Amino acid sequence: GGNTGPPTVDGSLDNTEFPDGSIQEFGASISASGNIAVVGAPRTDLDDGSNEGVAQVFKRSNGSFTQAAALIASRPSDPVGENVAVDGNTAIVGVPGTNSGAGEVYIYSKTGGC
Repeated sequence: GGNTGPPTVDGSLDNTEFPDGSIQEFGASISASGNIAVVGAPRTDLDDGSNEGVAQVFKRSNGSFTQAAALIASRPSDPVGENVAVDGNTAIVGVPGTNSGAGEVYIYSKTGGC
């Protein structure tokens, strides 16, 4: 098809789970599948200044998204959420630079739906 005009904004996702100022680079990576969206914030400082990162999972219901889960680093300074992908009930989160620079990928599965 051809161009039918400018796109419209259907809504937005906002950080609601963590205190103001703790989330950094929210939206650095985004992936969506069906009614699930995963948004990375790899420079998040949750408690100790280590910028451990987080990937937030949102679920769409009745046309709007609400936060369903937060995928948090297992070690300080892991930039969780630098890259994210989601397909159905599986989220894959890239954590580059960890593991002595080799990097890691975390795979999360939700049984029974989100």
